[in-house]
Amino acid sequence: PLLTTHGMDKSGNAKMLVELASQAEVFDVSALGDRSFMIEKQFLDKPVYGQDKMSRNYLAEMLRLVYDANDDKECLVPLHADGDGHCLVHAISRCLVGRELFWHALRINLHRHLRENLVQYKDIFSNFMDGDRDEWCEIIDEAHPDYRPHVDSTDGHGLRPIHILGLANILRRPIILLDSVGGLQSSGEYAGIYLPVLYPPEQCRGKAKPGAATAPPPELNKPIVIAWGSSAHNHYVPLVVVQGMSPVRLPAHVLPKVAVTGHDDLERYVKFEADGSVVIGGEKSWNATSSLRRTAVS
Repeated sequence: PLLTTHGMDKSGNAKMLVELASQAEVFDVSALGDRSFMIEKQFLDKPVYGQDKMSRNYLAEMLRLVYDANDDKECLVPLHADGDGHCLVHAISRCLVGRELFWHALRINLHRHLRENLVQYKDIFSNFMDGDRDEWCEIIDEAHPDYRPHVDSTDGHGLRPIHILGLANILRRPIILLDSVGGLQSSGEYAGIYLPVLYPPEQCRGKAKPGAATAPPPELNKPIVIAWGSSAHNHYVPLVVVQGMSPVRLPAHVLPKVAVTGHDDLERYVKFEADGSVVIGGEKSWNATSSLRRTAVS
């Protein structure tokens, strides 16, 4: 929660964000939109930090397809994410910076974003939901970090596909949710590509470099990838690149269909390679060593 409202000044001192120049009261997680974490090999077996062995076993066949498409390199691994009801935002934070530092800020931003863009989300989900006011109020409440489900709820902390779509929008980048090969081939629609369709593609790119007025525009923010950790489909894990293995491509036969918003927007937000694959990651990468000492966005 500290990083939701605090940052560091140029001297490295902790300050309230409102005390820092040009900062809002709450950290804007869109600043992480072009970030990507890559794990160093020596940390892969670090307990409660490195790869999640149960998830790796569940995703083994799908991961083999990815490795085959990347010169048989074990280039993408599922990492641990705490199963405390916040696993979706834990997984997203780890994809971005390697630690679960920003889980609280992600939920605060998501809660505000859904509340401010409720009309648009009702329109997007008009074919899936009946627009019941109580249900939409519950969806917004579920996004808040202090939300507690009703006693008879079976949904944990309630984060569902609409929240993944919301996170894609607040980060201004696609989120790809993968599953085992069986899950990808099933009719259950557990996997999907979530696009930041509430923002035009030009707002879903990295920052232009100073003095680069004549240079081509920055590339679209590359997708980050999460996956289901088991066939129970009740726990998300981050899928991250192993350092030294980038760029990593997801082959076309692993990519799920677009979730909720439809296929027409896909190429506006995702850059495809000539073979139909998609490069994942980000323009600014953190590794395990730097994530241990960096707790502010520079």
